[in-house]
Amino acid sequence: MRKILVVISALALSLGLAPSAQAAKKFTVSSKLEDTSLTFGQQQRVTGSVSPASPGKTVKVYIHYASDSDGEYHYLGKSTLSASSRFSKSFTPTDSGTTKIKVVKAASGSRASGSSTNSFKNYGYRRLSTLPRTIESGVVANDDTFTIGGLDSTDGYRFQGGNGRARWSTSGQCKEFVGYGGVPDSSTGTQASANYFARATATGAVLVKHEGPFQQTGDRETIRMKLYKKTDSGYTFARYLQIATQEQGGVEPRYGLLATYLHCNLPGAEIDPNLA
Repeated sequence: MRKILVVISALALSLGLAPSAQAAKKFTVSSKLEDTSLTFGQQQRVTGSVSPASPGKTVKVYIHYASDSDGEYHYLGKSTLSASSRFSKSFTPTDSGTTKIKVVKAASGSRASGSSTNSFKNYGYRRLSTLPRTIESGVVANDDTFTIGGLDSTDGYRFQGGNGRARWSTSGQCKEFVGYGGVPDSSTGTQASANYFARATATGAVLVKHEGPFQQTGDRETIRMKLYKKTDSGYTFARYLQIATQEQGGVEPRYGLLATYLHCNLPGAEIDPNLA
């Protein structure tokens, strides 16, 4: 009987069925971010601790931007653990959009490496012209050749050919639209207005609406419109911004937009449009 047990044990070893050696215990890294939501250009800070205590040792900090197509983390820097085995690392992100931070304590002695990952939203200003657009009626085109009340049409849009209407996809990642709207100086004898809709879907519920006044040649208004609605269950962000104009008489283009930006948690944003 004993010989049979020895043979069975040997067979189990040869087939790799014997219990594996106990895996090495990992370092435990605990971390948190100072802010869960930033405005692009602001500083962020990650803090935390390592267990078991490893004073004088270092942790490495890595960053992953939404624009990183390779999916990899990139080295950001290191922090030396204090006497209480705590760390702190401040940094300023160089791109907007959802960003991930990973803190790694390397293997040491009998301990395997350990890590902790957190993410935060980083809102910056995206030009309206960089977002996908669908023209629903009339002519709606990007144009930098006109002025409204003497203000140049930087990143502007012209509406013409009747009542123009278009929508831009915000992917549910933008929280504010800012810009100027009005009647171009060259459009003599014109009266026009525009309504702005933040929609949950392309043709669905309107979350927020801004009704622009009827304006005449050279008139303009400053538009600053939220693209989300607060409910009892939280926040619902619009997936589309729709702009519809009403135009009467005058010379084309009858309505225009100037310096149009959206405040978005999307990559490729600018720090500040410096609107008046």
